[in-house]
Amino acid sequence: MSKRPWLKWYPSDWRSEPSLRMCSRAARSLWVDLIGLMHDAEPYGHLLVNGKAPTTKQLAAILGDSERELKNLLVELESAGVFSKTEAGVITSRRMIRDEEKAQQDAKNGKRGGNPWVKGGVNPSDNGGDKAQTPDARRHDLKPNTRALSRGRRAAAQTQAVAQPATPTDWADEIPQWSDFKSKLSVSEWQAWFSTTHPNGSITTLVVPSEFAAGQIAGRYGSRLQAHFGEAFTIKVGS
Repeated sequence: MSKRPWLKWYPSDWRSEPSLRMCSRAARSLWVDLIGLMHDAEPYGHLLVNGKAPTTKQLAAILGDSERELKNLLVELESAGVFSKTEAGVITSRRMIRDEEKAQQDAKNGKRGGNPWVKGGVNPSDNGGDKAQTPDARRHDLKPNTRALSRGRRAAAQTQAVAQPATPTDWADEIPQWSDFKSKLSVSEWQAWFSTTHPNGSITTLVVPSEFAAGQIAGRYGSRLQAHFGEAFTIKVGS
């Protein structure tokens, strides 16, 4: 059973996840229950009960659903790509596994200064807040994170933005370099990670709405962003 009494939850990410939006409310409700079971499982993020994958009948009994209804909802979730399966057929949550890997990497990093890609405190030097270090964002040749800006200075910096916050569909189309980068991504990738971002002050500074988004973008697309925009590219949490 998981040693964690709580689970990180990002409502905006839940509401905007394309694969979940394709599913019925009943299927999304089932996925929440499965997340709860996977949170208590070992390995973390795997649908196991006492170390074994439950049958559909057993799972229906645990959740209080009919076996027939549960089978249909699982097919719906799988068809939408909501979950993955191991070679042994065990249902897994990709997000939960990534979060666990990041948590373990944070513990290893300790006082190394956090994710060097991201400005504005994704991995603050103090002990406050959630860390979002990603295991594959290992570049250390960019400026380190800092929370040196006071609230007043942050507000002043934000007023210098040269672009308005993004709309979900077309903000990048007005900026040639970003339009070119957008064309290299799938629609779901753009909508999931970049549609709510915007450039700020400089085209090489990307402003993201949350610490989670900053860590995910740095981990998933960091090397591609730097290759496309140059060595000076950075990510900042702000508005």
